[in-house]
Amino acid sequence: MVETRQKSRGRVERRILSTSTRGVEHARWPGLNRFLKPERITTVDGQTTRTVTYGVISLSAEQADGTRLLSLLRGRWSIESVFWIRDTVMREDHCRIRSGRSAESMSVLRNSAINFLRVIKVPDFAAAFRENALRLNHLLPKPGLPAF
Repeated sequence: MVETRQKSRGRVERRILSTSTRGVEHARWPGLNRFLKPERITTVDGQTTRTVTYGVISLSAEQADGTRLLSLLRGRWSIESVFWIRDTVMREDHCRIRSGRSAESMSVLRNSAINFLRVIKVPDFAAAFRENALRLNHLLPKPGLPAF
């Protein structure tokens, strides 16, 4: 069992990860090595919520100890945040571009915009898109790029 505590943005998060190999030998799942039980206990403004999920993993204890598994689980959300920005803020699912390689090109441009805003450490992506949509000459000099 591994436990971490973190305080940020006015909330306290406690994460507990338990793993077990009990029952693995009876499971008909190729490559299955362990069962996971990550718990997240979050306290915001004195109100506590507890979330428990379950999972399976093929990595052995030698390949990934509890601390590494917790960081792998946390790292998954950094990927999810990119898709949330693309879906919610950029409304990618509503885009009607379908011909040729245009959709792929737009995807590259969207990812570039997200990475650019991360480099200049923008706290609110939606506000940054609204504010700077037509003002690239204002935005580009911030990280030292030449303006048009």
